[in-house]
Amino acid sequence: MRIRSQRGLGTTIELWLPASQGADAAPVDLRPQRNESQRDALQVLVVEDDEMVAAGTLALIEDMGHRVIEANSALVALDILEANRDIDIVLTDHAMPGMNGTELARRIRKTRPELPVILVTGYADLPNGSDPSLPRLNKPYRQQELGDLITTLAADQRRKVMSLVREPAAE
Repeated sequence: MRIRSQRGLGTTIELWLPASQGADAAPVDLRPQRNESQRDALQVLVVEDDEMVAAGTLALIEDMGHRVIEANSALVALDILEANRDIDIVLTDHAMPGMNGTELARRIRKTRPELPVILVTGYADLPNGSDPSLPRLNKPYRQQELGDLITTLAADQRRKVMSLVREPAAE
């Protein structure tokens, strides 16, 4: 491997690999495999103030077959949620300026208590006042971990909705 960097021009990275001596290997499909519960695409609101992290997260979720809406702050996320009732899950960073992810989750629960919110954090321990029942994903995370959590929360949400549909209203 060779790395060259020049101020004002950027960085070039070269990776030299040996030529293959054997027969060509069969191509490997590296795309994540979808299970039965992931067939229905969900609409996921990603709340992340760091552009690079947001871009990576959006790509992971879209690669799973879901639709994504991006918000770069908690206030923007609240506006989107007010205008769009089709959001299925909110994935929010915890450490954001203005309003953190825990505060955002509290605000969401006031108006949409049924909406699953996933808190993404790089902190081992959240500050006092954080909701321990909030589903949490620790940074760094893998696509499989994110996908499993989204799938689990979506299935839980469907079960809750179905139980409400089946139960007659109390008089």
